[in-house]
Amino acid sequence: MPAVDHFPSTHGTWLSAHIDTIVRAELEDGRMTAGAVRADVSQARRALREHLMHRYAQALTAYVSASHFRQLGERDDLVGGFFARVLSDDEFILRWRQSGLPLRRWLMNGMSFHCRGIARDLARERGRTIGKSPSGDSIGGSIGLDELAEESRHEASRAFDRAWALALVNDAYARVQQMLRDEGRAEDDAVLRMHVMEGMTYEQVAGALGLSRQDCFNAMRRIAARVRATLGDLLLDEGVPKSALDTAIADVMRLIESRR
Repeated sequence: MPAVDHFPSTHGTWLSAHIDTIVRAELEDGRMTAGAVRADVSQARRALREHLMHRYAQALTAYVSASHFRQLGERDDLVGGFFARVLSDDEFILRWRQSGLPLRRWLMNGMSFHCRGIARDLARERGRTIGKSPSGDSIGGSIGLDELAEESRHEASRAFDRAWALALVNDAYARVQQMLRDEGRAEDDAVLRMHVMEGMTYEQVAGALGLSRQDCFNAMRRIAARVRATLGDLLLDEGVPKSALDTAIADVMRLIESRR
């Protein structure tokens, strides 16, 4: 099967197709058999759930770890609880598409809202335990959320963006690798791995693979162009406007560089 079928480049194709399946099933309820609707929607929900957890679990964990929310409990439990809550509700992803926000911002904001809800619950419980009124969100006094909020919010957002950028680039590269395998061009991928990941010079790579230095240079240019294009497709799926795509790609690469 051609690579384009695995990884369509049309804006929003994958995410939109699965979201549309859910919306269409709601609109067509009563015109289709219940079993057909349930099977279709179940598959779309599962695919969306797996995608969001794969792409964002590490970024959300980094967000919690770098924020004042880390004082609320184990970070994996907080992220797992968030996914369990929002991914059981179709409205969460449907509201995202209506919001106009990039998907990563929608999820980060959702994680913040989820943690604040836990903080309020802890405040109320603490108020009952010590006989104080819970109405004032007194967790600010016991855990220090308010005092740490501004500084923590900035660092947590940066940590989230760095982890998200790494996951995004890794996904883009994995898709390009699959394209190269489908086309029988695994040698191009070998050039990239040896030059970028192993730090070999073009001369060393050329000698190891039996290519010329120019062959290696051309392979790197081809792969870089493909990774950039695929990264652009993923960002469009994230809700980035096409007019802002070049800036968004540059931001992703800057975030990747900041991790080194």
